[in-house]
Amino acid sequence: QESGEGVRVLGEPTPFECPACRRPLVLGSVDRTEVSTCQNCRGLLLPQAAFFDTVRYLRARSSQPPLDPPPTNLKELKRKLRCPRCHAPMDTHPYGGPGNIVIDTCPRCELLWLDYGELTRIMKLPDIRERFVAFDWEPVGSTPEAFGSEIQKEVAKWTKVIREAQIKAD
Repeated sequence: QESGEGVRVLGEPTPFECPACRRPLVLGSVDRTEVSTCQNCRGLLLPQAAFFDTVRYLRARSSQPPLDPPPTNLKELKRKLRCPRCHAPMDTHPYGGPGNIVIDTCPRCELLWLDYGELTRIMKLPDIRERFVAFDWEPVGSTPEAFGSEIQKEVAKWTKVIREAQIKAD
């Protein structure tokens, strides 16, 4: 059975409760990625590391035209969800890519929660990954600490290039 956002609902119970409506989550899959989904509100819990590959897979399957997303609903930033795995408060923040959505992440468990419809809004917009690849960047779901580490690596790499090329600021 498919949920409508490319999620194949397998129906096996998981040990997790939906962070949005508190109903039991069930096992699902998107391509080869195992996810948990809510059969009530149809939200989706997936590993942050699998997020970009999941979006790329769904975009490749989609034949629908791009979507002009509505503005971000800033009221969603005030909600407080708890991680289904560790029960700590999830970080609620605007998604940095296309779609104008608010996502919930657990940096401790490296999980991401999407409300129903948010994955569709992301996948129907031009692939931001292509913009990253043009700059030789590899987008991955991660923690702020890992992102900071990647930025430090980039600074070191480009500092070396600038020094070796003897580039000077005007």
